[in-house]
Amino acid sequence: MNRINSKILMVALAATLFSFNVCRAQVVDDTNGRLYLLCKTWGYVKYFNQNRCFRYWDTFLLTGINDVLASSNNLEFNSAMMNFLNVVGNNAPVANPPANPDTNLLTQTDWINDPRFSPEVRGFLNTFSSNVSPDRIGCFVRWNSGTTPRAYGLIDFTGDTIRMMIDYSQVSNRLLIVFQYWNVINYFFPYRNLADESWDAILMKYISLFRRSMTDIEFEKMFLKLVSNIRDSHGMTSSPLLEKSFWHGNFKPRIALEYIENMCVVTKVEGIEGVLPGDILETVNGRTINQLKDSLSPFVAASNPAALYREIYSNMIRGDQDTEMELTLTNSQGETYTVIASRQLDATSWQYWKRERAWSGNYRVTSCGYGYVNMSKLNAEDVPAMYDSLKSTPAIIFDMRNYPRMGISTLVPYFFGAPFSSAIVHWPALASSNYNYLPGWYYVSDNKESFGSFTNPDPYSGKIYILVNQEAQSSAEYNCQGLSYHPNAKVIGTQTSGADGGISALYLPKGLITLFTSGGIYYADGYRQQRNGVKIDSIVSPTIKGIREGRDEILEAALKCSSGTGPRDSQSFSLSVFPNPVTNGSAMISISLEKSGNLQFLVTDINGKTIREWTGFHLAGKGTESIDLTGAVPGIYILKVTDQRYTLIRKILVD
Repeated sequence: MNRINSKILMVALAATLFSFNVCRAQVVDDTNGRLYLLCKTWGYVKYFNQNRCFRYWDTFLLTGINDVLASSNNLEFNSAMMNFLNVVGNNAPVANPPANPDTNLLTQTDWINDPRFSPEVRGFLNTFSSNVSPDRIGCFVRWNSGTTPRAYGLIDFTGDTIRMMIDYSQVSNRLLIVFQYWNVINYFFPYRNLADESWDAILMKYISLFRRSMTDIEFEKMFLKLVSNIRDSHGMTSSPLLEKSFWHGNFKPRIALEYIENMCVVTKVEGIEGVLPGDILETVNGRTINQLKDSLSPFVAASNPAALYREIYSNMIRGDQDTEMELTLTNSQGETYTVIASRQLDATSWQYWKRERAWSGNYRVTSCGYGYVNMSKLNAEDVPAMYDSLKSTPAIIFDMRNYPRMGISTLVPYFFGAPFSSAIVHWPALASSNYNYLPGWYYVSDNKESFGSFTNPDPYSGKIYILVNQEAQSSAEYNCQGLSYHPNAKVIGTQTSGADGGISALYLPKGLITLFTSGGIYYADGYRQQRNGVKIDSIVSPTIKGIREGRDEILEAALKCSSGTGPRDSQSFSLSVFPNPVTNGSAMISISLEKSGNLQFLVTDINGKTIREWTGFHLAGKGTESIDLTGAVPGIYILKVTDQRYTLIRKILVD
């Protein structure tokens, strides 16, 4: 029996030792793994240190990287780690700490007990972690108050920068920048967990890549690839070197392209002889569109495919000013041809040109009697006049296929009876009059208060159509989200960019600037807009046929008319036009008026140009008014009649 027990004991012991060795072997124990732990430790100790404002964190990190690179085993690695930790100091117990913010989205500490750490390092980090609590210290990473010149966006990172001179040829310098960026995203990007891979796995992958010998441009191109992993359309990254040596300039020809029916389709063109909207772009300087897509995709940060194609098609035509590019296209007859296009517009001018529509005003009445608002043109000061002009129309179309000049808060009092909640907002926990500092944590609130205090007993009760596509991003998506809560609202179009929540800029050495979404915004029902885009009630996609015919199919889906839809009459007066169509240059307006008074008459063409304008006094009851349209070219005209309170719209056809 004793022999049997001894054998069992020996087998059990061997199995235990084997099991331990197998588990131990699964833990990567090499320089890359140690650098990974250094990156996580440095970021955690930096952002949660009670004395974070008085430390040279970039210097500490550079020393730590060099020490870890010089470590040949775990003993030396842990010695280097303790040197770093002892210099920065541990956190002390906090008496009566403030309550934590509402939710912890990003802060994880299970890695502290990694077996590669020595008991001494683990003990330090566990003590440090147990004494972490919210505080009011706002000198490091803070809200952007607008008083710091270089700060851009929601969070001010100007106190968290790399101040030393950087040499990309030094591996420690490259890792310094990567570790800085990785930790900013790790603690301040609320959608970090939406990346296709875990942010930890991405760190391990890129440590190996950035340790390879690199030139300056190779480093910055690899950095673009790192940024693309956050899958955030706000993740725009630029530098003088990238513009010069990777994109080869920032000018573009007057041609706009869109991904339609799996093709790269010309949607707008100017000054390139022979090219028409609806033609299909096949090659750029001899490279096929698929080749360009495959080569550029790794360098583009995009939340979803709609934004990815938008950015690829925009970037693949970039170059220096007045340089030429060869384009091969296929026209509507199936014929392939080649043209030369000159890059003449800088990026900002090109973007305005691309989004500019045939009608360039800020609002108008369409041929169907619907109101139309171009949100890229509408200013806050225009809203009262816009509403007065369109409030009697049966529907108002808000075109969000652009970047708006104003927020939704100015519109809300006209279209809703009282303030309401359209969004749940996650605000980063940064020290302010209302919040405490605790990275990775967020305060959660609805946006009802952002609309102010108002009561509107007679809000707009007609239909609201909101037009969207891949051009709608950030503010446009937020505006769309808010207006979509109108009881008669409908969102029409294609997937939006999927990036909303306020952006922040991180300034890195050598002019390298990178942006990211830094606040979380969800619909009031919890729907996540990031990566998904806005909720769409009716998906309407442009077609190649429609582009060739000069049609705006998304707008047409909102208009739903070819001969016009009559608007509702007011309680104070009604009207009709006869004959309609007008054939002999004149027509009559039949008017039924509740009270005597002046009426203002306005006739415009479909582009909003005034054709006739006058004022007439009418007695209560039924009456008539003549319209002289002699000389008017055949087409559609809009009659607008206004009393002291209401405006009625009628469409007039001139044959």
